[in-house]
Amino acid sequence: DQVEVTATTVRDVQSALSIRRYYSGARNGVFNGETVAALKRFQAENRLDADGRIGPQTLRALGVPFQTRCGPSYGERG
Repeated sequence: DQVEVTATTVRDVQSALSIRRYYSGARNGVFNGETVAALKRFQAENRLDADGRIGPQTLRALGVPFQTRCGPSYGERG
């Protein structure tokens, strides 16, 4: 599954990182270098893949709700 990352998701991640004192920038939904750096620190300290990406495991660890995008189901009829 892939996470649908929107500005709202990024803002929620920034807020969750801020509460945990990893991030001190604006909670503006812009996925910038400061957000990536804070995300990597959080991921490393929580034994997640510290790639700076917003994925399902990271969102679960932060307690941020998210939507997933599933690829097409081949061979199924509706």
